[in-house]
Amino acid sequence: MKLLRPIRKAALPLWLCCWLCAGLAIAGLGQAAVGTAGTGEGIGGGYRVGPGDILELTVFSSPELSGPLQVDTHGNIYLPYGTHAIQVAGKSVAQIIPLVARSLVAQKLAINPKVSITVGSVKSRPIVVLGDVRQPITIQAIHPIPLRQALTNASGPGASPGNWVVITSRNPNGGFSTVQLPLQKVLFSNNAKYNPELTGGEDVRITYPSQVYAVGDVRKQGEFPMSNSQHLTALRLIALTGGWLPTASPDSSVIVRSVDGKVIVIPVPMNRILQRRAIDIPLRRNDVLYVPNSTFKTVTLNGLQLAISVLTTATATTLGVLLSTAATTSSSSGKP
Repeated sequence: MKLLRPIRKAALPLWLCCWLCAGLAIAGLGQAAVGTAGTGEGIGGGYRVGPGDILELTVFSSPELSGPLQVDTHGNIYLPYGTHAIQVAGKSVAQIIPLVARSLVAQKLAINPKVSITVGSVKSRPIVVLGDVRQPITIQAIHPIPLRQALTNASGPGASPGNWVVITSRNPNGGFSTVQLPLQKVLFSNNAKYNPELTGGEDVRITYPSQVYAVGDVRKQGEFPMSNSQHLTALRLIALTGGWLPTASPDSSVIVRSVDGKVIVIPVPMNRILQRRAIDIPLRRNDVLYVPNSTFKTVTLNGLQLAISVLTTATATTLGVLLSTAATTSSSSGKP
């Protein structure tokens, strides 16, 4: 009996240690290990994540929970095997890591996880460079990009570009704002106002020396370059668009044209032109050919606004004032 007493005294501390360890483990269910943050090549640590971006998640010792996570249109990510959304838009990687670690614990996917996150790919900050450039391109603004650099990435202006660079960006209220800069000053001036920084969400367009526009119920809407040697007509422009849609009312088509500061509307009877019963109308620089939907058989403000709503923001902004003026002129005159 005396030999057992030392064993009992030693056993008590061992049992107590086991009990304490179990308690600490249970307490650890509500905590998450501090992870490590990282960024992809060229992405600074202060980068704020946005919809479309791809994050690379690593949960150490849990490969089944690791892998790419794409931020959805609402700014959320979902963990593998998880059902709860994690709001990450506008946050840095360092801010996202504890959110992910806590979510892993809360959804009972891991105990005391160690998490690493990197930005694998940026998709949320597109800058679209188009118009009269050698190579239209979409750039992701991982960091602010000077306008001149964006044009360089598009291999510069075309052989005979127009005179302007038009920058269209989205406002916080959902509208659009447009800045128009002289191309020569953008390319050569040392003044910083002609080389603004782009942060993503902009359309940058170098104007063509001459162009015409097609809007409405046609297969391809937008602007179409017109060289001095090219004689475009209404029917040829329709061919460039791929034709009108089945829902179109081609005989109600019109050309909107600016003459000496005044806007005129010219009827274009497409079917009669196809049947060679009417003359195909030659187009002039900046003419707008509008083919209405069968719902809008005459040129109305609503019809024109609907037509330009699906254009690229740069083209839509350029045409907005002209078309609205034309619609008002047409409505007041009562002519189609």
